[in-house]
Amino acid sequence: MNPVTEEVRLRGSRAGGDGSREMLTYHFRQENPPLVLLDVSAQDWSSAIHQATSLSALLEQFPGTGWKWDDSDPSPS
Repeated sequence: MNPVTEEVRLRGSRAGGDGSREMLTYHFRQENPPLVLLDVSAQDWSSAIHQATSLSALLEQFPGTGWKWDDSDPSPS
């Protein structure tokens, strides 16, 4: 198991997925943890793709936007 997958598993921060290789996770290493998509084979958090600032925000925007597949909307620091 790679370090990111192990960290997600141990912290219990996995929220779901897209039905493929990506896990929907909370990025708890940030003060206000956003939801990000993270490939199960990722070696670190640098490949995380910001989805929303919260689950409520994701549920509100998802019907119009679907999954985001690039980092054009980076998570806030």
